[in-house]
Amino acid sequence: MERYMYRIPQWNGEFRNTGAGWEEYQNGVRVVGFVEQIRTADWITLFDGSRTLWVSLPVAGGQSFVQVGTAGPWAPLYHVDRIERTFTPAQLTILRNDSATARAQLDRVIHRLTENPIHPTAVLTKTRQLVKNIFKINVIDPDVPDLPVQAFNYANLVAEFKTLRSAGFDSDPTFVFEPDYTGPLQAWVIGTTDPLVHISPNHFYMDRPNLVITLIHERAHTVLRLQGHPGWDDNQFIPPTPGEGSPFMTHDQAIKNPYCYEWLTAAMRD
Repeated sequence: MERYMYRIPQWNGEFRNTGAGWEEYQNGVRVVGFVEQIRTADWITLFDGSRTLWVSLPVAGGQSFVQVGTAGPWAPLYHVDRIERTFTPAQLTILRNDSATARAQLDRVIHRLTENPIHPTAVLTKTRQLVKNIFKINVIDPDVPDLPVQAFNYANLVAEFKTLRSAGFDSDPTFVFEPDYTGPLQAWVIGTTDPLVHISPNHFYMDRPNLVITLIHERAHTVLRLQGHPGWDDNQFIPPTPGEGSPFMTHDQAIKNPYCYEWLTAAMRD
């Protein structure tokens, strides 16, 4: 599949050669079709008869141009990247940077979870409230009736995050490029034992902070052997903010749900 992708503030876009013609997508939604009119060693010229509009794509990637009407001037359109069959050096740099950011964010979570000053601080109180909201572990209320159980669950959560950090990101994950993938995912894993992290072209054209969190989520599946998303699949509840967690989950579900590790990490970024 021949693909040229671009990113502007409003959307993630793509020109895609399906074999039957060219199509433009914005945020994964097809918006218009084109007919390929001219191809040279350097340029591909596409025509949209519904608007009498031409788009010229640089074969190697770079600045594209648009012409409206037969007498109209050519004007700059988008900077487009040609999607290759394997990772480009620039894409590998992005993945290394994402992995380094994931390490730093998990280090922050572990530091916050293990902070235990003699006098509680506002940060410690916030941390324990987030753990209560997301993982249903209550070590913040002074009169909690089953404090030993809650303390055990809290220690287990710390151990899980340490495992996720060490086994998941001491070394960069093994990434596999999926250049023909056109679905909604940016990164995914298969099962709970395959260490490979599959990356779609969209991964490089979306909001980087959220994609780092996605990598942490996917590594949680395989490093912590977490199958599916307990308490999530039936409700599909998206918390207004990550720190609120899901009111539909129990502790047993939350500790086995990669979304909860994602949410706590995101909530502690600030």
